[in-house]
Amino acid sequence: MSDAAALSRFAAAIFPLGCPADADPAELNAHIRAELSPQRFVSFIEDKDVSILLAEVDSKVAGCLLFACHRAHPLVPAKHPYEIEKLYVDPAFHGRGIADALMSTAISGIEAQSADIIWLSVYSGNPRAIRFYQRWGFDIAGTHDFVMGTERHKDYVMRRGRG
Repeated sequence: MSDAAALSRFAAAIFPLGCPADADPAELNAHIRAELSPQRFVSFIEDKDVSILLAEVDSKVAGCLLFACHRAHPLVPAKHPYEIEKLYVDPAFHGRGIADALMSTAISGIEAQSADIIWLSVYSGNPRAIRFYQRWGFDIAGTHDFVMGTERHKDYVMRRGRG
């Protein structure tokens, strides 16, 4: 549980930075409590189809990436899809290659599993993240709503691979 609690604290601190600036704080906090709780990370850790990569600097979590196999999306048809579900880097470590190292390791591992598509969802108003994913060969497949409580935000669904 200590790993799950540490991941939960890290994700809860970083997640709001990629959200719309006008997101309702109550909805944001409710989402964090539900989706980034220690119990949720326990379920990720125990799920054989989920992998979590960590980047640490001086024994401090600097970034994490979570990916899952066999998660399809209607905009990204595939026989062997993988989803990059979460990629968080502490802003104190931006520009130090943490995100690139995590992405490189994830893509290498995913491609070794014969994935035909890697996809992810990113807030459409986060140009820095979108540029990062495009640099890694992802293109926009379409949009979908990211539901956070009663709020709906437009996310891009991005893909890399055949499909």
